[in-house]
Amino acid sequence: MRTLLGGYLADRFAGEHGRSYFYVCAAGSLLSGLFFLLTFNTTSLHLALGFLFTANLATSLKNGTAVAANMRVAPADLRATSASIIMLAVVVIGASLGPLIVGVVSDIAAARLFPSAFGTFTAVCPGGIALPGASEAVATSCGSASAGGLRIAMLVPSCSFFFSGLLYLIAGRSLFEKIDT
Repeated sequence: MRTLLGGYLADRFAGEHGRSYFYVCAAGSLLSGLFFLLTFNTTSLHLALGFLFTANLATSLKNGTAVAANMRVAPADLRATSASIIMLAVVVIGASLGPLIVGVVSDIAAARLFPSAFGTFTAVCPGGIALPGASEAVATSCGSASAGGLRIAMLVPSCSFFFSGLLYLIAGRSLFEKIDT
């Protein structure tokens, strides 16, 4: 339903050159980034769930619309190839490299957040959990560093939405500039 809303908005305001396809994607990306940042920076579970729901709604606005935007600019004889490249990028970057990048950033951030007085994070907290028999202070520090590292790591993909939103805005403005003049 949410994806249909994005498609409807893009079609409704497409105009002669279809810039709204790019602008709906930009709005979805920018709103997603904002609400994901809010999600990972609040301490209230209820607010976090509301922000997360809103972020996912905004993300869905651009799903079908991004494919339509791609079809508007791809030459007719390259549309299937173009769509395949987009899907390959989504799978390789989003589903394959995305979790790996988040995990690496989480580990690095957790190691930096862990108090050095207890030793190194990877030695004292393998897998983010204190070794059996560790003091309560060490166990608490392991948990805090792990949670803080994951929160920081989740900000990386959250911020990537701002980058994609900016690119959609630039595309919407520049792709058809020559046609309008």
